[in-house]
Amino acid sequence: IGNEKYDESDKSLRHALRFLNELMSTLDYSQAISLDFVGLYSFCNKAMIKAMVSRKADSLDGAVMVFTGLRRSFRKLS
Repeated sequence: IGNEKYDESDKSLRHALRFLNELMSTLDYSQAISLDFVGLYSFCNKAMIKAMVSRKADSLDGAVMVFTGLRRSFRKLS
């Protein structure tokens, strides 16, 4: 993430982190699958924070793969 785009990227990542935290807060931990989701969401949370601190977009590669897979799975279910 270059300096010229840093402010825009930082704003977008902060928004994504708020969204991710909302997803984590709405999990029903009485359901076993919630532990799987919280693990995935935590991984993505760490990747986004790393990208913000390092200013390197490639830090997001793993998170993008997770969310792409989740989106694909949710589409199949709906």
